Amino acid sequence: MARQQEVDELFDVKNTFYIGNYQQCINEAQKLKPSTLALQIERDAFLYRAYIAQRKYRVVLDEINTGSPAELQPLKLLAEYFAAPSKRESIVANLDQQVSGNVDISNHTFVIVAASIYYLEQNYESALRILNEADHLEW
Repeated sequence: MARQQEVDELFDVKNTFYIGNYQQCINEAQKLKPSTLALQIERDAFLYRAYIAQRKYRVVLDEINTGSPAELQPLKLLAEYFAAPSKRESIVANLDQQVSGNVDISNHTFVIVAASIYYLEQNYESALRILNEADHLEW
């Protein structure tokens, strides 16, 4: 009996993001209608990361609000980090406060954003500390 293969609904979105074709990633994400809420959130995370990669920070800042899922909130922090260089010090201080306790490594987006900000701040020890316990493929 042949095993049925699972189809990754986000394959095209992920693939175009990972190869750096951010506009195509945005196009694929916008036309995709995922079957579950979890896939919708993951699709949106790739969509907003593609906007950030294109330096379209305002789109991310305008679309992610307090009512958005917790998995997307870190992307707003990353967009603020890039959009407002004068606020970087307070953003890093806020991030330090968030990671000083127990870090929820199940929120993959938070781990990616936190490690990215620490890396950009050349705080490699903090970036590695966050990534230490993670087991997600992207890390």
